[in-house]
Amino acid sequence: PLEASGTSGMKAGMNGVLNCSVLDGWWAEGYSSDIGWAIGQGEEYKDEELQDRIESEALYDLLEREILPMFYRRGRDNLPREWIGKMRASIKSVGKNFSTHRMLEEYYAAYYQPAMAAGLALRKEHYASSRSLAAYLEKLYAAWPSVSVGDMGDDAPPVVSRDTKIKVWTKVNLGGLSPEEVLVECYRGPITSKGEIENPERTLMSCVGREGDHCIFECLTNGRLTGQIGWSVRVLPSHPALAGRFTPGLVRWA
Repeated sequence: PLEASGTSGMKAGMNGVLNCSVLDGWWAEGYSSDIGWAIGQGEEYKDEELQDRIESEALYDLLEREILPMFYRRGRDNLPREWIGKMRASIKSVGKNFSTHRMLEEYYAAYYQPAMAAGLALRKEHYASSRSLAAYLEKLYAAWPSVSVGDMGDDAPPVVSRDTKIKVWTKVNLGGLSPEEVLVECYRGPITSKGEIENPERTLMSCVGREGDHCIFECLTNGRLTGQIGWSVRVLPSHPALAGRFTPGLVRWA
């Protein structure tokens, strides 16, 4: 039933498919008895098993008493005239009052256009970028088990003002990767009662030297955040042809 409350239900309604759903999403606004059916009256339950039981019983009741009888109720021409009337009402109501224009614009800007640009870039110069990415990934997967974050520290005083500049540093064993082939970030934010960082700020760290097998990374942060603050360090792959920050599915935390 939840599917009808998403964009799939909206597109279905525009094409004469009758929706039967809980009153959620667009269906909470778009529902009327002449274009479909509502399961419940918008109630919310803390107990999901109870909710499933109540809503499934309501759905079966609608199917038995209203939906199936209406569909199979035919006239002399063997057509479900009442059902067809609802189909027409659905097309008229949903098509007039709802649009997927904004959704398509967002999909195009966030996904389709970047994917097309990435595909064109990978094909340039006889797929030079593709070959470079393939070689990088082969090297990355071989080296990643050896990547580790070592010592960390900062020069924060006991009491930090908003204008205080705090230097954060860490030592990272890159397992044979170069500093240019990774992103090292300081992950910093308020600490919850469970000891977890929430609403984090990410600051890119720069390689400033080497110490044995480790590269030393540093960054400057400020005292803008208030309360009890915690921070950690993470390492991510980096290559110009990667589709996204987390595309290889590899993150090494301190």
